[in-house]
Amino acid sequence: MACKPTRRVGDAEFDLLCAAARPYPDLGRVRQLLDEGIDGDALLLLSAQHGVRSNLLRCLNDLSWVSAPPIVRQGLERFQRLHLLRTLSVSRELVTVATALFAAAIPFATFKGPILALQLYGDLALREYSDVDLIVPDVEMERAEQVLADMGYSNVQGDRAFRQAFLRHQRQYAFLRDDFDAAIDLHWGFTVDPLPFPLRSSEIWSRLAFVPLGGCEVPTLAGEELALLLAGHGTKEGWRNLGWVCDFAMLVEHVHDLDWARIHARARDNRSGDGVLLACVMAHTLLETAIPPALAGAIDRS
Repeated sequence: MACKPTRRVGDAEFDLLCAAARPYPDLGRVRQLLDEGIDGDALLLLSAQHGVRSNLLRCLNDLSWVSAPPIVRQGLERFQRLHLLRTLSVSRELVTVATALFAAAIPFATFKGPILALQLYGDLALREYSDVDLIVPDVEMERAEQVLADMGYSNVQGDRAFRQAFLRHQRQYAFLRDDFDAAIDLHWGFTVDPLPFPLRSSEIWSRLAFVPLGGCEVPTLAGEELALLLAGHGTKEGWRNLGWVCDFAMLVEHVHDLDWARIHARARDNRSGDGVLLACVMAHTLLETAIPPALAGAIDRS
């Protein structure tokens, strides 16, 4: 007699998160899982670990919280209050730093964080983020560091000579300030040297988009460059966070003029073609996002 597979603790809760976090949430599946019974503590923990509490809250609110354990509603509403405050704080600081970099005539772009929330979700509060990520050309790194130092930021990884000798291969440094509870991650590349990545930093500077935030037009990545960045970041980090899959799925679903064959070709040129294919498979498997037709054959052959 065949044995039925044993359901692990958290399986139902993760399935619920996947149904809730899709670009178009599967409310019927969420309601079914809630009616069958889920562990509220496990659901809250998983949603925090995967950075999808905003997605889950919006979905359960659409269901009027029917069958949701009270502890889940209490936890998510508490998160929402704190998240809104943090969203305002991080966004305000991003505008302040951007203004200072503009004043110093330093080329830069931001990625992930609040700007990505606006680009993909249309709302600063509909995506979780903790730090401010900025990238500058390699030759501008020291000047950008000085701008941050003038604003009261310091680096806890050692002085500049130490960082250049032992940490430069990371292609990013983190800067902190006592009165701001997030880090400024200052990059001059997208991955640790010499690991491959679908997008070279040198490819972005002529194709930046500008997103309005707090009276400032903040430069960022969009279109093909954003697709390559999201695929590369998720693959580099082992796709251990469902929120990153959600970001890529939102891009696939809502940005309709992307040339996916060209995106894949560009990634292949940078020895990272499979990273784009993997991103599509992750979004399809976990969130039922349609595979771009231009990549279907390459995925079948991979």
